[in-house]
Amino acid sequence: MTTGASIVVRGGRVLQGDDLVDADVLIEDGIITAIGAFDAPEGVAVEDATGLIVLPGMIDPHVHVGWPGAADDFATGSRAAIAGGVTTFIEFAVQFPGERLEDVVQTWKDWGARSACDFALHAIVSDSTPATLEAMGRVVEAGVTSFKMFMTSQHSGGLGVDDGTLFEIMQRVAELGGLSMAHCENDEVIGHLAEKLIADGVVTSAGHSAARPPLVEAEAIARAVRLADAAGSAFYIPHLSSGDGLQAALLDTGRRVPVIAETCPQFLALTADVYSRPDGAHYVMSPPIKSAQDQVELWEGIMDGRLSTVGSDHCPYPRDFKDENAHTDFRRIPNGVPGVETLLPVMFTLGVRSGRLTIGDLARICSLNPARIFGLDDRKGSVSLGKDGDLVLFDPDRRFGTAPSDLNSDIDYSIYEDLELWGMPVATIASGSVVAREQRIVDDAHRGRFLARTPGVVLDDFDRRVVRA
Repeated sequence: MTTGASIVVRGGRVLQGDDLVDADVLIEDGIITAIGAFDAPEGVAVEDATGLIVLPGMIDPHVHVGWPGAADDFATGSRAAIAGGVTTFIEFAVQFPGERLEDVVQTWKDWGARSACDFALHAIVSDSTPATLEAMGRVVEAGVTSFKMFMTSQHSGGLGVDDGTLFEIMQRVAELGGLSMAHCENDEVIGHLAEKLIADGVVTSAGHSAARPPLVEAEAIARAVRLADAAGSAFYIPHLSSGDGLQAALLDTGRRVPVIAETCPQFLALTADVYSRPDGAHYVMSPPIKSAQDQVELWEGIMDGRLSTVGSDHCPYPRDFKDENAHTDFRRIPNGVPGVETLLPVMFTLGVRSGRLTIGDLARICSLNPARIFGLDDRKGSVSLGKDGDLVLFDPDRRFGTAPSDLNSDIDYSIYEDLELWGMPVATIASGSVVAREQRIVDDAHRGRFLARTPGVVLDDFDRRVVRA
């Protein structure tokens, strides 16, 4: 773990709420202690931010940097994060069948010692045995308060649970004051459609898309929301990909619990046409990218606040893993794409630069909201006194490199190489240390911290905490 450093960021336009204010920022021992005009303490390093926007570090609430077989681990995935202006991410500790939940969480914490950025953990739960339900209490005491379940086993390595197990885990999460999450896709419909497509000779990535139409997401979301409400558990929907899914998530059924929805930058930037490309396997993920109309509806959800967060679902696989079954059986193509490094420039280019969002909206969606939802807003989410010194010195008028050679993930392809992205993190500051400049790591020694969280945050004054002003 790296202790905090001290630095003055001078001459920038600092984001304060929805306004950009000419101000300097003082970080002492990793904490923001002054914003405005002040005399810099003697001997403290000065970082020139003239002509730049000073943003809070981005928070990616959805990454996979420990998933078996994936290209990135905590070391490489976190380097990609900070190069793109993400100073905190939330990783998933995975309880594969037969594993002890507490052991899994400890293993992921240990792996996190290699992280260049701060991190928190979600726990993926694959059973509701008495031992696991009891262990969930100890996991919460250890600072992990959000629990994800898979409603499908089609791509998850046997992690899928039935509805009874899902409901039982949600009830336990409610008892603990935590947050339930679920990968929402209808397992049986996917299996049926996939078998039919293979039998009809549709074996490439186009089949992956066809086997997972919006129906399979929307139906599972509606079911999961009902179960969460009956269980009394606040519910978070990750990687929502379709307009139908958004309607199902927010359908007013008189529910008692908060339902929070996240989408991903790839759903806002790309369309299902990518699955017809020769390299379509590189875009295989679950849920898959949907139609242009779905993209329109997701942007509407971002703009009107129905979608509260954007998470990258970063889980890249090596090219040879992706290509091995690309032309024989789409069911065997590893599911996952890179995204943590490009989260900020995608959202800036397609959100702010296009006129859909203000810079304040972007920071709210990609920093403040995830901090509030996941119990980190005492230290993360805004440029505020007393919060961690995590900043992005941002140039909105510079191109962001999208070629594989520009990026820091441990892969040799890029899903955004054909897009022109704008917005350069000229410098990324984590806990007062300059850790990256212009997409390159400059402090190899910096290490992040595990961020323990307390339960109950989402249920306390939820509307005030996450709804756009």
